[in-house]
Amino acid sequence: MKGIGICKGIAVGKVAIYDNQLPEVRSMTVQDALAEVARLDDSLLSLKKNMSNRLKSAEEKGQKEKREIFEAHLMILEDPELTSQMKDMITSDSINAEHAVKAICDQFVAIFEAMDNEYIKQRANDIKDIRDELIKSLLGIEMHREYAPNTIVIAEDFFPSDIHLTEDEHVIGLVAEVGAETTHFAILAKIGGIPTVLAVEELLKTVKEGDTLIVDGDNGEIVINPDEETIGHYLKIQEKMKIFESKISIYKDKETVSKDGKRFGVYANVANTKDLKAANENGAEGIGLFRTEFIYMDRNNEPSEAEQFEIYKKMIQGMNGKPVVIRTLDVGGDKELHYLGIPKEDNPFLGFRAVRYCLTNIPLFKKQLRALLRASVYGELHIMVPMISNLEEVLAVKKIVEEVEVSLKEEGIEVGAYKLGIMIEVPSAAFLSDVLAQYVDFFSIGTNDLIQYTMAADRMNKAVSYLYSPYMPAFIRLVDTVIRNGNDKKIHVAMCGELASNPRFIPLLVGMGLNEFSMSSNRILESRYIISKLNVEECELLRAEVLNMVTESEIKNRLEMFYQQNLYEA
Repeated sequence: MKGIGICKGIAVGKVAIYDNQLPEVRSMTVQDALAEVARLDDSLLSLKKNMSNRLKSAEEKGQKEKREIFEAHLMILEDPELTSQMKDMITSDSINAEHAVKAICDQFVAIFEAMDNEYIKQRANDIKDIRDELIKSLLGIEMHREYAPNTIVIAEDFFPSDIHLTEDEHVIGLVAEVGAETTHFAILAKIGGIPTVLAVEELLKTVKEGDTLIVDGDNGEIVINPDEETIGHYLKIQEKMKIFESKISIYKDKETVSKDGKRFGVYANVANTKDLKAANENGAEGIGLFRTEFIYMDRNNEPSEAEQFEIYKKMIQGMNGKPVVIRTLDVGGDKELHYLGIPKEDNPFLGFRAVRYCLTNIPLFKKQLRALLRASVYGELHIMVPMISNLEEVLAVKKIVEEVEVSLKEEGIEVGAYKLGIMIEVPSAAFLSDVLAQYVDFFSIGTNDLIQYTMAADRMNKAVSYLYSPYMPAFIRLVDTVIRNGNDKKIHVAMCGELASNPRFIPLLVGMGLNEFSMSSNRILESRYIISKLNVEECELLRAEVLNMVTESEIKNRLEMFYQQNLYEA
């Protein structure tokens, strides 16, 4: 059976069916409304303590994704608008707390789900999770159970409150009937490192308690009640994975050099200063993307210059002199911040976002730039501006940066050396990259947006997902154009999208002349190892072949063939 692979790895074990669905909640009249409110308060307090403990654990372990999820949940629990409405319903209607929690939470869920914004829709899922945890607490339902060793847990769906499954030493695999890569549980599963497959249709109709199951997180597949030969095959794959992980561990402190001696850079994408630990542990040669929008999220007002300065300073110092690329505010699209007053748009990905917003909100932009330039004295700072569409935007940004630098120096504040670059993620910028390269210090190709803009295909829309493919000839040619134009103008060209760590694509990107590959920290060692096995001249020949191909399937098959012939280890 096929689904979506969330966390890599192979697991072979016995099935335990996990029923985490909310029981039916009925409206019941209560005689003592104040006692019912007190019962709700007790459950709220208990859940807050539980959430605070989860948050503390995530902070201690430096797990920023977990921390952000639990912070969001704690904010919901502490939202007086939400809880006061629950209590008002109990007292005014003399009804049970369970019904009040469900009714009020469902109202908020309906509002958020109606919005055409993926980030806001995720908030609806957070409220659902809080709703279910509160109701289960009120009903006295205990979700934790003891599992036997080598258990694979399956369910209709998983929620962030099911995090205990990722921390249970006896649970070795997770499978669900619904789910997606962007859900909070998917993020938590990746952190836990447990082979996970989601969106397996008719899972609960097909798989039964006690069945033997193979979970292949790499390919998003499960095998039900396999024979001994099949189990042996997957166990061999599992053992090879362990050997490979041990093999690439020696590349932590090595430079990224191809087989024929050409030097490249493998950098880390981060969203938080706590990610520095993972970047350094995996031997990142710098930070290729620090997403500053996360500084602005989950709060009610914009961060101060002083607050931003301390974060940027810590980030730069934490890389000990290595380059640190910090992206200016990339808000809008799927990242909506209510306090900034960005108007609702029919198509936010094509609207008022990133540099377009910053250039019409100069005080906010200058505040961030002041903090960045002040931090430049602590290491090698590269400032990167997202969503550039034309030269006019580049010139406007450069003018503002120069104004900020002059202002700081007039105040007697030292400004260190820094570089100013842009993201190439809009086709117009890619076509104009020969011109833009004359005005900036570096390019960084953002493949996620560049694919969807080139193919006019919303990456969140399943109906057109077949178009959202990096193997499309038009996209391949655009990437090659950007790299070639950057190299011709002698500026550094990087890539910070997911494609930078794709083993099938790395040889093509090497052949195109990409200088820097920036990715999640856990992909650094594998990518460095792959580059060490490549001959640049052979990769250049691969590039020439691929650029002459005119269909997605041709390109996909050729890159797969190159991988199998040169990189795959049987």
